[in-house]
Amino acid sequence: MSSGVSADDLFSAAVGVVHNLPLTGPVKITNEEKLAYYGLYKHATEGPCSRPKPGLMDIIEAFKWDAWNRLRETSQNEAKQRYADLTREKIRKANREFKMQDWMGHEDWNRLEPILLPKLRLLVPELVDKYEVARSEVIPSDPEPRGRRSMLGQKSA
Repeated sequence: MSSGVSADDLFSAAVGVVHNLPLTGPVKITNEEKLAYYGLYKHATEGPCSRPKPGLMDIIEAFKWDAWNRLRETSQNEAKQRYADLTREKIRKANREFKMQDWMGHEDWNRLEPILLPKLRLLVPELVDKYEVARSEVIPSDPEPRGRRSMLGQKSA
């Protein structure tokens, strides 16, 4: 866990990031990841699954139940930590593959930046630090904020 940051704070930040990922951006959450997030979220917020398993005719609910029920031996704090870790992994992977403005979506980034940066700072402070340093380096030939460098130091479009 990050120094001085509680599992509740990390979990809350991770939920905020996941729920605010742009649907149109290049970073997609796979169905397998959606099930992992679902199970971890339900376990973190409600504890072990106490509902009966849905019938086979409701296959989606059965998959969701399985994702939640398989965590029955996991503590709620561990589920919160694992949700945060899964989100960190997703963010770091996105930053290896895309410029932040690209994976967050150009249109969405101006709106989401003030919402997400505090949450990202809790989860991946080293990436936010790089982003903020690069953001302060305005490229002289481009007066628009789009001319600033991304978290990876690449010139944004």
